[in-house]
Amino acid sequence: MGRAESGLPRPPGLGTLAMTATSVLGLLAMRYDVPAALSGMTAPDELLTGLLLMGLMVVAGASWWFRTLRVLEQQRWSWHCVGSPLVVLAGAAVYLLIPPGKQRAQGGSYQDMLAAAMNLV
Repeated sequence: MGRAESGLPRPPGLGTLAMTATSVLGLLAMRYDVPAALSGMTAPDELLTGLLLMGLMVVAGASWWFRTLRVLEQQRWSWHCVGSPLVVLAGAAVYLLIPPGKQRAQGGSYQDMLAAAMNLV
């Protein structure tokens, strides 16, 4: 008798982990301008891409949250509940500990846009 047949709630699975990893890797790629295809993004492109990736992360977080709560209500534990938080913590550690490259630090698209706006005033 499998878990689905027994009526027990399923823990967060690979789908949730894949959504979390995709959004974290995408946001880190935007921060570090990797791959080179992201280097030519304008400020509106970065904003739209960032919003889409954050939306994906919100969906993954909500999925993880509800599935984990359902599993813990049954007073059970599953290692599947740990994957997504570990990916987010690893991404946050990379974001905080590794500074961006020279191009981003010396003036990325947001700084250029702000400087252009200040010149208009």
